[in-house]
Amino acid sequence: MARKSNITKIPQTHKITNWSHYNNSLKQRGSLELWRSKDIEDIWYEENRVNHGTGNPRKYTDESVKLAYAAKLCFKQPLCGVYQFII
Repeated sequence: MARKSNITKIPQTHKITNWSHYNNSLKQRGSLELWRSKDIEDIWYEENRVNHGTGNPRKYTDESVKLAYAAKLCFKQPLCGVYQFII
């Protein structure tokens, strides 16, 4: 373990003057924002939700399920986390 006397401090290159902006940028450093196009919104939900007595009707299309699974593989998250992220 290194002693404090052996650790060299890196000098600060610039002085922070707007602390509120700096703190907000630190809070949002790990955020990820995705935008969906209108085409995706049109095919997201199943339009003809008909129940034929065999259980619940399908709510999402196959394309939306494939997109959620691709996001699961990309971000290495469980499906429940991806579901909350996408919806």
